[in-house]
Amino acid sequence: MSRHRRALHTQVRALIVLAILALFSLLPESLKGRLATFGFFHRFTHIAAFCIAFFAAAPRAKRFSSSLIAAALLVGFGIALEFFQSAVYGNYPEYWDMRDDAWGVAFGWLLQRLAAAMKQARES
Repeated sequence: MSRHRRALHTQVRALIVLAILALFSLLPESLKGRLATFGFFHRFTHIAAFCIAFFAAAPRAKRFSSSLIAAALLVGFGIALEFFQSAVYGNYPEYWDMRDDAWGVAFGWLLQRLAAAMKQARES
């Protein structure tokens, strides 16, 4: 597969994952009540979702700066979703959800950096 085709697949995959995150974030209150999670499981779903989103958005970012930019943009996306949710439903922004989204991105970024370092060490 060509480099441009891989890049296009990555962009499409990232858009799909971000759309799914936005969809779940903005579900109507009646559906949210049925799917509501609490405590550790709620935190875990935020962390896992944004970790997966990072892998979808920047799976092959080789440079430190490009992976860091992708991480920052994804954290910004999570913050924007929380404020948009707040505007739609009239509730206060849930800062703990923003924190957990950022933890998920950070965990994904660290795993990616570790994998890149291991790959580089094997090749040298």
